[in-house]
Amino acid sequence: MLDHRGTTVEGAKTRRPGFGAALAAEWSRSTTLVQARLAPVVCALVGAAVAGLFLFTAETTTGGSVSAMSALDVVTTSMLGVDAATFVVVVLVASLVASEQSTGLNRVALLAVPRRGRRLAASALVMAAGGMLCGLAAGLSAFGAGQLVSALSDGTTISFTAPGVARIILGSVVMVPFYGTVTLACTTVARSLPGGVVGTLGLFILPTVLAWIPGDSLDGILRYLPGEAVHAVAGFGAGTDTLHPVTALVVLAAWVVAFVGAAHLWTRRRSW
Repeated sequence: MLDHRGTTVEGAKTRRPGFGAALAAEWSRSTTLVQARLAPVVCALVGAAVAGLFLFTAETTTGGSVSAMSALDVVTTSMLGVDAATFVVVVLVASLVASEQSTGLNRVALLAVPRRGRRLAASALVMAAGGMLCGLAAGLSAFGAGQLVSALSDGTTISFTAPGVARIILGSVVMVPFYGTVTLACTTVARSLPGGVVGTLGLFILPTVLAWIPGDSLDGILRYLPGEAVHAVAGFGAGTDTLHPVTALVVLAAWVVAFVGAAHLWTRRRSW
């Protein structure tokens, strides 16, 4: 039996649901949503379609044909499909969180897990797991589509186990759970789909905006931004200032903790 604070009452003893219960509740709730169950399939289709589109139009957009590309260049270009899948996940997460808040479903969830920080952390972990699944679906399908287009264009093909290929694919996949979790935090704060999407896209394009600033005074900062950290994990650009892959993963984790932590502090100042 639950009292008004959501604690279990058994005689004189009270017990709050633990983090494991919160995590199980969030996972169960998320996996019952049709949109969430279809997300990996949609991401796989989007990843393959965008990868094929960019490679088919490479000669028009870049002036070079697929047959003239190196095998790793084909793989790298194919990963643009993962970028597209990331935007799909961003919009999906923002719509689900905004809908939950506008309809009051989040209040129902708080009856089972009354501690907002605990529930938000559980939601972030579930989002990261689901995002990784969507990213893997998009990355593998984009890789497969890229190899198919390259073969049809008399270009060079390469296997997943070839040196450098797995790192490019898996490193690119990391951006899906990262930006999905950031969207969760941004939408929790903004309480609207546009606000969550715009907040995430702002972080996404931040390296490009800062790169427009003349001089090299921001070079030391740029490599710690999420976009550059993802590139470091995937092995894009092996410059002397590029972060080590493990360091880059730690940087991405720190960004996630900062965003989710800020969302928690914000929600404590208002009623859900």
